[in-house]
Amino acid sequence: MRDGCAIAIGEWREGLNAVAAGFVGPSGQRYSVNCGGASHQCPPEWLHEHVVPALHECIAKITREIGGAPARRHAV
Repeated sequence: MRDGCAIAIGEWREGLNAVAAGFVGPSGQRYSVNCGGASHQCPPEWLHEHVVPALHECIAKITREIGGAPARRHAV
């Protein structure tokens, strides 16, 4: 985990990369948002540079709308 996100580079399936981040809903339920695709279209650097900030923004908007909070980020 890095930057509060979990990143899978070919771990789930060869040729696929993805990043996910979580949040806690207003009643304590846990959710995640993810984005991924073919490794040639979503290389690790692109995920870190573009997708991680977009996921954090998405989660911030969701939690502002419904309540809750982003998941705590753990240092690795």
